[in-house]
Amino acid sequence: MAADDFQVIIESLHYERQRLSALVFEPLQEIKDFIARNLRSDEVAGIVGFLGNAIRSDTLRNVTDGEALIAVLNLYYGKDNLRVLQRLLKKINCHDLLEILNDWEVRKNPVDPRVFRGTSSNPFILFTFDLYALFVCITIAKL
Repeated sequence: MAADDFQVIIESLHYERQRLSALVFEPLQEIKDFIARNLRSDEVAGIVGFLGNAIRSDTLRNVTDGEALIAVLNLYYGKDNLRVLQRLLKKINCHDLLEILNDWEVRKNPVDPRVFRGTSSNPFILFTFDLYALFVCITIAKL
C-alpha cells in the first residue's frame, strides 16, 4: 500500500516537473538561443570580460561564440538565468538585443501564475500539498 502511494507521488512530481519545464524552461531556452545566435564576437568577448571574476578562467577560455556563452551561463547560473543575461547585455551596451529580450519578457513571459496555484479552489492559496508527499520529498532529498 505504502509503495503504491509512493509511486503515485513520484509520478505526480514527475508530471509537475514536466509541466513546469514545458511552461517555463523551454520558452526561456528559445529566447536565450535567439540571443546567442545574434551576439557578435566582440559582444561575447565583452561579456566574457565581465564574467572573469565570477567564473573560472579555464572555463571562459573556450567561450568564443554565443552558444558557448549561454551553455556556461546555464552551467553556472542555472537554466533560469534571464536576469543575469539582461544585466550582462546592459553592461556591454548591447541595447538592440536587450530590447528584444525585454519585449519578449513582457509579451511572452513563460511564467503563468496558474502553474503555481496548485489544485485549491481558493485563489488566495498558492500551494496545496500533502504532508506525506512533503515527507517523502524531504526523505528522497536526503538520500
